[in-house]
Amino acid sequence: MASSPYCDDVPSEMETYGDFTFNKGLGNITIFSYSGKDANVVIPSKINGRPVKRLEHYFILNNNTMESLTLSEGIERISYSFIGHCDKLKVISLPSTVEFNSANSGMFAGAPGLVDTCEALETINLASGNPYLSVIDHVLYNKDMTILICYPPKNRSTVIHVPDGVQTIEANTFEHNHYVEEIVLPDSVQSIGYWAFNDCAALKK
Repeated sequence: MASSPYCDDVPSEMETYGDFTFNKGLGNITIFSYSGKDANVVIPSKINGRPVKRLEHYFILNNNTMESLTLSEGIERISYSFIGHCDKLKVISLPSTVEFNSANSGMFAGAPGLVDTCEALETINLASGNPYLSVIDHVLYNKDMTILICYPPKNRSTVIHVPDGVQTIEANTFEHNHYVEEIVLPDSVQSIGYWAFNDCAALKK
């Protein structure tokens, strides 16, 4: 199971069903790891009749077969860096019910953003009606677009104009984008997370 140094609520007993490992019991499910090798991974809304509500930090880690990840409706929370080192992942599709749990607002400010080292990611989709998040041109923001959460590494724009009104750029936001040469920030930006421009090899300005 992928463990997290930041997670303080890992239950003492786990249950496994198929490729998923999650908290044992009768109530809501938090998935702590996925060990499957499917190219197109769908996280179900229920496992054994129990609703899946949360996906933990690094619940998918070091996966070299997954190309798309779809979260079913009903899943309510994804932790920061819920996916790490998935080098073939191209598409993430999020439901209308999900909220992103940012580490930057808590004790571990500056911890990684949405994903960690998923260099093939080019598309983030979001179901309509989500009250917490927004996606514009496959770029992920919070609902009122004051926080820029994730800019896919495979976005091939050479000049990026961050929208006016964005106040926070999350950690790892532009990480591993090898196309962008210039990023223009508005006066509204107040904070930039750690590693926001890490490995932006073409960035000049």
